[in-house]
Amino acid sequence: GCKNILFGQGCGLIKSDYATAGTVQSSTSTSILSVLLDDSGFYDLGTIEFTSGVNNGITRTVKSYTKGEFGALSSISLAVPLVTACSYLDTFNIYPGCNKSLNVCTTKFANTDNFRAEPFVPAPESVV
Repeated sequence: GCKNILFGQGCGLIKSDYATAGTVQSSTSTSILSVLLDDSGFYDLGTIEFTSGVNNGITRTVKSYTKGEFGALSSISLAVPLVTACSYLDTFNIYPGCNKSLNVCTTKFANTDNFRAEPFVPAPESVV
């Protein structure tokens, strides 16, 4: 995979350009329901930063994201639980994640020029 850190200096992307604002509709310490329109998986391995309420200023890694279908709320699963669940209408910014693959770098971020990996170098055992 890519050796760069997403939104780090080598990556060259600006984190704030990828922020999506959201509002909590329902919450537990490990999951949040909200109205988000991106496809399922878009925020997997990303981060969520709370901008109001009891969790204001706290950031967590997004374990998985599932888009709500047919008007249902989207579900955000957190990798590490919150000490206190969010309240209705607390706000947050959520950022997409990167699995460090060339496909994600190309299709999700259009950042192939800064991709730092060797996806086309064969494994040592296949050279012989």
